[in-house]
Amino acid sequence: MVDLALLQSVSYIGGALGVCVAAAYYVMNLQMARRKLKIDNTIFYGNLLANKETVLQWRHVLFDQQFSSFEEWDKKYRPDPEAFSNYYATQGLLGQLGMCVQEGLVDFDMLARRGVVAWTLAVYPKIKPILMGMRALYNDPLYGSYHEYLYEETVRRYPNAAAPKDRYKPQ
Repeated sequence: MVDLALLQSVSYIGGALGVCVAAAYYVMNLQMARRKLKIDNTIFYGNLLANKETVLQWRHVLFDQQFSSFEEWDKKYRPDPEAFSNYYATQGLLGQLGMCVQEGLVDFDMLARRGVVAWTLAVYPKIKPILMGMRALYNDPLYGSYHEYLYEETVRRYPNAAAPKDRYKPQ
């Protein structure tokens, strides 16, 4: 005859194994969901980078806005709604990308293949005086910090990359 204690022990072991299998399955599902979120975010930002309106905003900031200091930019472009919104959209998008890169929510190497390295290397040095000026103006040491992080991470990961030249300047 089968001992009741043995049956009870086997039952406990079976239950414990079931819990372990369920936990492993749950962890696998979480990992797959995180990977899918990362791919979805990467595709979303990749499409934003290739969007015609985004490119026109960036070109306006890079080529049309000519300034050498925050004070000069503040007088010439901040009062102009279009110029300011082009700056803000450009800075904001690269800031969002920086946040997502820092948090591991996008695949930076996939985005690099979509041009984010060249754009970051071109845009950040151009608008750095604005970021620093806004930090001082608003007394906010974190203003633009995600964009700054994206630039630093770009330089760290791609030390030999170069910003695009001014050869595509609109007429």
